[in-house]
Amino acid sequence: MMNPIEYLWSQVHSAFSGNEFLFLTFGSVSVVTFALIVFNIPFAVVDLTGWPSSLVKYKTQEGKTIPVNWPMYRKTLTLTAFNAVVVSFIVQVMMYPLAVRTISCSLSLPSLPKVVWDFVVCLLVIEVLFYYAHRLFHAPILYKRIHKLHHDWIAPVSVGSIYCHPIEYVFSNLLPVVIGPCVTGSHVTVAWFFYTVVIFFTTLNHCGYHFPFLPSNEFHDFHHAKFNECYGSLGLLDYLHSTDLSFRKRSNYKRHVILTGRDSARELYPDIKKKAEQ
Repeated sequence: MMNPIEYLWSQVHSAFSGNEFLFLTFGSVSVVTFALIVFNIPFAVVDLTGWPSSLVKYKTQEGKTIPVNWPMYRKTLTLTAFNAVVVSFIVQVMMYPLAVRTISCSLSLPSLPKVVWDFVVCLLVIEVLFYYAHRLFHAPILYKRIHKLHHDWIAPVSVGSIYCHPIEYVFSNLLPVVIGPCVTGSHVTVAWFFYTVVIFFTTLNHCGYHFPFLPSNEFHDFHHAKFNECYGSLGLLDYLHSTDLSFRKRSNYKRHVILTGRDSARELYPDIKKKAEQ
């Protein structure tokens, strides 16, 4: 007897007639687009309306404008949609010859140990590729022409997670994510699940809020505020290359935890200067 996941996959597999091209192109782009929409809707409500006002205290960068500037938000939303749909589809088509040789679209699903192994390796692949690509885009010649666009948001918003020049989106955002499942020889369902998890975390990293019971965004938010630190996703290479030294000396580092109560990170760990004044 099939479990619910196996049954659902069998229905999807049947609907796609086992067509590997559809799975690896249209399927992958659809998963990414759907995840972006679902994860961004709650943050869009807060960003555009400032409601509920009780959430303002969870703003990572204190004193930033709420609600956000609509023309800038609309511009961000437009480019984000273009990257997520058009650029993603082009890259998935170009990656298809590699993906079809390495990613399985079979009816049988992988074992749990295989899924866990794939996730660990994919996370490490992202950490390495994203860190060095991101740091490269901060080189003056590339920053001015390409990466500066992403830093239009000093205090980021969720839809700004892939608000960037298409060239940056390909080399810094897409390839570090899609190469991992190719390296591990993942099943397409694992790749889709991995893409969804990555979208969830990058949305949180750019949302501008540090909410209780959700992963902290302090690390990447600090990068947007200061520009020249905290380049990676997991922080491993930042630690090895000492590109997180200022972050670790600030109150932001103490706030970089999962909150388990109603108090905001700023209430629990005030800025050092403010604490001295009290």
